[in-house]
Amino acid sequence: MIEYLSSDEVYSVFGRLEYMEPVAQPAFLEGEDDVRILLISESFIVREALEALFTKNLKVASIGIISDLYSMKKEDVEDINFIFLDMKENLSAKLKFLYVMKEQYENIKIITLDLSKDINVFKKIVEIGVEGYIVDVDDKEEFIYTMSRVFKGKKVYEAEVLQAVFNKNKLNDVGLLTPRERDVLDNISKGYNNKEIAKLLYISDYTVKKHVSSILNKLNLKNRQEAIIYVNENKFEFIS
Repeated sequence: MIEYLSSDEVYSVFGRLEYMEPVAQPAFLEGEDDVRILLISESFIVREALEALFTKNLKVASIGIISDLYSMKKEDVEDINFIFLDMKENLSAKLKFLYVMKEQYENIKIITLDLSKDINVFKKIVEIGVEGYIVDVDDKEEFIYTMSRVFKGKKVYEAEVLQAVFNKNKLNDVGLLTPRERDVLDNISKGYNNKEIAKLLYISDYTVKKHVSSILNKLNLKNRQEAIIYVNENKFEFIS
């Protein structure tokens, strides 16, 4: 469970970023001429691709790039009004970071990239007040449109994840799983352990363990026993 410190506590999310009093920052302009971006991602591919895309397709004043939260300095967030955060790793630290940014910098707009489509992460992001949540960047025009809307103060959330959260009975939907995760869940429901599943699917024990963790997270289940009950109660038919 993510635990947040109260706003009046001296609080540090990462490295050398110490607690800072709220700073008055200029509100966003109607256009994108005054946008100063901080791009945070562990992936060099994401960093380089988005830097090039922002530079060529959006009118931005500056782009700062950081590979991880723990290398960040206090001055990195003092002159920005937009953050793009890749949620791929260190989820707990990043959620706490988002909380601090929204508490202390009300005019900073934030968009997150969550390739895992984690519903629990999405719900936390909405609660924190983050303006944007996307799960891929596979269409340039759509991505630029999304970014522009967030720049202008609109909230943009991935429709696929919204539907999963708000539609009745969608929170526990096997359709959220990848084909390989469905294979693993099918074998879990038959009582196989990780080593047996790995042998059946020709994958490593470690890969099976990762799939099991992802399945439990996506379906809001606590353990393998709940997964078996879930499959039996819903009478799923798995197709290879």
